[in-house]
Amino acid sequence: MRKRLISIIIVGLILSGGLLYLLHFSYPIVGGTDVGGIISADTTWTLAGSPYYVVSDVYVVDGVNLFIEPGVQVKFNGYYSIYVNGSLFAVGTKAKRIEITSNMTTAAPDDWNKIQINSTGYTEIKYCNISYGNLGIFLYMTPNNIITHNYISSNEQAGIALSSSSDNSINNNTISPNNGNGIYLLNSPNNHILDNNVISNNGNGIFIDISSNNTVINNNVSDNLRGIYLLSSTYNTVRYNNITLSENEGISFSSASDNNINDNNITNNYLGMSLIRSSNNTIGYNNISHNDGAIGLSQSSNNNTVISNTIINNSAGIGIFGGNIKSNRMVLNKIFGNGGGVGIVINDPSMPGPGSYGSVDHIILYNIICNNYIGIDLSVMDSGAIGVDILSSNIYDNEIGIDFEEAGGGIQTTIINCTIEYNDIGIKMFQINNLNNIVGNNISYNRDYAMYLERSRNIQVYHNNFIKNGITEQAYDDSDSNLWNDSYPSSGNFWSDYYGLDRYKGPEQNIPGNDGIGDSPYNIDMDSQDNYPLMFPIGPSMFLYQGWNLISIPFIQPDMNFGEVLSPISGSFDAAQWYNTTDDYDHWEHNSTSKPPHLNDLDALDHTMGFWIHVTEPRGVLFEYLGEEPTQDQNISLNVGWNMVGYPSFMNYNRTDGLSNLNFGTDVDAIWSFNAGAQMWEYIRDIDFFFNRKGYYLHSKVNEIWEVPL
Repeated sequence: MRKRLISIIIVGLILSGGLLYLLHFSYPIVGGTDVGGIISADTTWTLAGSPYYVVSDVYVVDGVNLFIEPGVQVKFNGYYSIYVNGSLFAVGTKAKRIEITSNMTTAAPDDWNKIQINSTGYTEIKYCNISYGNLGIFLYMTPNNIITHNYISSNEQAGIALSSSSDNSINNNTISPNNGNGIYLLNSPNNHILDNNVISNNGNGIFIDISSNNTVINNNVSDNLRGIYLLSSTYNTVRYNNITLSENEGISFSSASDNNINDNNITNNYLGMSLIRSSNNTIGYNNISHNDGAIGLSQSSNNNTVISNTIINNSAGIGIFGGNIKSNRMVLNKIFGNGGGVGIVINDPSMPGPGSYGSVDHIILYNIICNNYIGIDLSVMDSGAIGVDILSSNIYDNEIGIDFEEAGGGIQTTIINCTIEYNDIGIKMFQINNLNNIVGNNISYNRDYAMYLERSRNIQVYHNNFIKNGITEQAYDDSDSNLWNDSYPSSGNFWSDYYGLDRYKGPEQNIPGNDGIGDSPYNIDMDSQDNYPLMFPIGPSMFLYQGWNLISIPFIQPDMNFGEVLSPISGSFDAAQWYNTTDDYDHWEHNSTSKPPHLNDLDALDHTMGFWIHVTEPRGVLFEYLGEEPTQDQNISLNVGWNMVGYPSFMNYNRTDGLSNLNFGTDVDAIWSFNAGAQMWEYIRDIDFFFNRKGYYLHSKVNEIWEVPL
């Protein structure tokens, strides 16, 4: 009767889910051992007893250790699990790996359930092959476990899953292929996922879900639906990973903020990265190549920093799409070779409702953007809006450097201190009707136009250098509502094909005296003109016209060797000469490329000299000279007679103040310069100013030192 009662209790416990309280059984059978139930004392599954057939759930109770020896096989006869509240040490070796798998005749994912480590449990799982379960390894509310050097494959939901678990080490595992995720973290902080191969999973390679402060470093993640997926997760570090061949994104953010994604190699995915409703992330120093798109931000992804990435050979580089997205920074990126696409695109096709603000306050700074179809593409539709500052970037060798297009919305942009060159069109604007400022840029050598403005208004363009753009016209503007200069005396732009004089000054250029601004406008077309064209380029450079130019270099030359000083324009000139007042035998010193070197006697150039240079480059050449800026007044030795001198100062002093310690009439009685653009000599009057970069013929009546004021 008592035996029957015990049997009834056991059956009742099984039926009521009380299996946790059953005793562990281990029945040796021919060719292996059946295991199941509770392990309540330290137990070892030995190689001698292998294979072990799991015929019911196994429970390792708190305080108890289960050891599995190297080379052991553990085979599940059904949908069972190993639950660990104590400790599990499944430690194989490289030569004798532990096999944990299905015992079905034809094995398939989900044949068995999982190895689950609970809150009081601990595990070291090393050199194991784990396959055909639902979850290969599941850490539940448990810290400080070690999972390393395992092969985990063909599991249904995930190879390794963590829930509310922290400070675990997952490294050097190969997790491939699994039907779901390779590694899945839910509400799990401070874990370390290092040096794993996570490949060929049908879901996500690594899925970080509502989890923070995890490190994902040096993993190989390939052939997944998504490589790494961060959902509602913060302060994670993803670094030094190789992420390739993802069906969707290499790295995907959704409502994920304050994460650092650095130094990864992200190649051959559909999209390199996608950010949706994700803010304050830093994406830096990654190599992102051969994806359909490199980085895409949308749906209120704000305040992200994309810095120092190399983005090459994608269909598109960085894209910001839609409205209600602001304050993203793209800094120091190299974006090139996206030949059929766009380097950076910002697009707002939306029709904003109440509280909507478009796509605004973005910064594009210190980027190199080249060899794309369009370097930067800004476009809006309906009532969309874009606001972006494009600063100090090098945009070259694209078909269009920067392209603006409005179709009912508004774009407001500032382009400052950029180099925009060797494109078909430098800047193109279509139907732009908001104030856009284009200031302080070098816009040079663009094949068709520097700027092409079509049906656009309220564009202000000033303090730019326009150098040798187009064939016959540097710019096109079919409106009379754009302003190609700032107010006087701030002035307009430098145009390399402007050949005007500078003998007058003032807002109307009708007051005698030079001011560095051309006396006549630069005409773009019949109704568009730069009213105050500059006589000199902005910045440490000068434009040398084809033919003879009389110039000086205002910077102190650390190496005064003739070839070194003129190295930036090597090949663009064929002769130079200087008048040396101290050589009574032959005042002229020459250097000609057509002469043997030993016949040239002009061997050195410095900042005190004015000299002639003969330019052979068609349409002239921009000379961006080198050297160090003077920090104090400079002295120039004058001899009686004609002296060919420079003007190494950074202030444009009038004749009286510029002569400083010398008196005109008593010490000096004539000063001339040469306007190479207009091919005219210019006498320096008392109302005229000295300008650095010009060379001067100065006739001295005395042997004296000219103290040129700084």
